[in-house]
Amino acid sequence: MEKERTKARIRSYLQMLLEIIGEEAVIEVEDTEGANELYVNLTGNLFFLYGAKPVIAALEHLLQCSVGEKDRRSPKIILDVNGAVKRRWADLVRCALVMAETAHREKKRVPLNPMSQYERKLIHRSLDNFQGVRTYSVGEKDNRRVIIEPSSATASHAEKAE
Repeated sequence: MEKERTKARIRSYLQMLLEIIGEEAVIEVEDTEGANELYVNLTGNLFFLYGAKPVIAALEHLLQCSVGEKDRRSPKIILDVNGAVKRRWADLVRCALVMAETAHREKKRVPLNPMSQYERKLIHRSLDNFQGVRTYSVGEKDNRRVIIEPSSATASHAEKAE
């Protein structure tokens, strides 16, 4: 029930903001799979947000601060514009599946490019049930990446799903 109230607050906050700046959008708020997160997608001609990752990140942070609860049980808010984030997630999962096939077939480690914590978690979850491979993350901060390797390989520094 609390999540439904949070969803309503998100819609209300965004509607107010869009009215102030004179923009219109369809606001979709939905749960993500298996996580305490809310996916918020703004659909429309939102010229002030096109190609403006810092603006989207700032708006996401404002949403989190304004409508999220102050405790750790509050869902993380993921803001998207016209489905770009969901398309990226789908691309990442497709890439991870191809790389997992490669790791399994060629019996070698396959490092992925550095990515955000959320994207790394997505990769780990996507490959959890992939037979013959395992995943772990290496690196620090902006250079942290997922490694996919055959599950028979040994790695002393394995760190499964952050």
